[in-house]
Amino acid sequence: MEDGQLTCTDNQKAEVLSSRYSTVFTHEDMNVIPHLPERQTRAQRCLNRIHISDEDVERKLKALKTSIRVLVQTISTLGF
Repeated sequence: MEDGQLTCTDNQKAEVLSSRYSTVFTHEDMNVIPHLPERQTRAQRCLNRIHISDEDVERKLKALKTSIRVLVQTISTLGF
């Protein structure tokens, strides 16, 4: 607390933080709130253009199986 004592309870901690930081916040006029246009994130824009075909999935799975096979062969040649 401000008198140099340690704070123990949640209420004391809240009071210390409130007194310390209450001056850094502005007081907004809640009757004048700016309107912000809706925006899409880059990820949302990109996700609209994704096309996944059966062939794409099959090709990726085959590549994955090959990678795993190569990894297993490499590990076995190292003696693990």
